[in-house]
Amino acid sequence: MITTSVMILLIVAASFSVIRYINHMEEEKSFERLYEEADKLEDDIERYADREKPEML
Repeated sequence: MITTSVMILLIVAASFSVIRYINHMEEEKSFERLYEEADKLEDDIERYADREKPEML
């Protein structure tokens, strides 16, 4: 009975650790994609802003 309880607690603890690790990795990937998309958006905004500048006469 004690061995079963210890094994169950060990499995639960390991599961939480793995879930936390996976969530952390997914969060890092999400932020990397966010930064990449923000850079692309910045480039697009700069490109369109440069194209639409009125010329000084």
